[in-house]
Amino acid sequence: MIIGGIIGAAGSGVFVDRTKMYEETMKVAMGLAVVFGLIFMQLTLHPNFAPFLAATCILFGIFGLATYPVGLELSAECTFPVSEATSTGLIVLSGQVQSVLYVLIMKQFSRPLQPDRMDIQVCSLDATDTLNQPKDNTQAVMVFSLLAALLVLVLVILFKPVYRRIEAEKENRARIDKEKEARASEQKITLPRENAIQPLNEPQQV
Repeated sequence: MIIGGIIGAAGSGVFVDRTKMYEETMKVAMGLAVVFGLIFMQLTLHPNFAPFLAATCILFGIFGLATYPVGLELSAECTFPVSEATSTGLIVLSGQVQSVLYVLIMKQFSRPLQPDRMDIQVCSLDATDTLNQPKDNTQAVMVFSLLAALLVLVLVILFKPVYRRIEAEKENRARIDKEKEARASEQKITLPRENAIQPLNEPQQV
């Protein structure tokens, strides 16, 4: 996941820097990240799917972490002229608070693991391990999958950002160009009509 995330974050950062397609990149990457994340969580509920788990984990890392630099840049665009440090800090704080809430919600839906599944669990070290108690998170995965699907639908359908920083840069650039044109027109030298050189019309001699 980390290796895929490095590739995804680097690629998405370069892409949006060149194309300025913040909204499109964010929605596509987030949608695919949720899809592969849901597939990954569903596969964890079944044994003997290690290769598919690894593949979906890498793909989730690529698209999931690709949204990180894009999201930070998009927040700076939408909240301009607010400081980038402020918008970034609020996003990170919001993510931390939401992660705590999701963990608490999922714990409420976890159940004791059934005896017939004790042979496939990987939480406890051995039969004498009383510290790590394996749980059946089937319902928790279903609830989290529903929440993730709803959040990505809200993002895709309702999120219509306005690139305030780009618009401000365009306005400043246009104003600077007009000032340059005005200064250039003022520096042009024009001769008054009375001082213009008139051709000499000498009378012809017979």
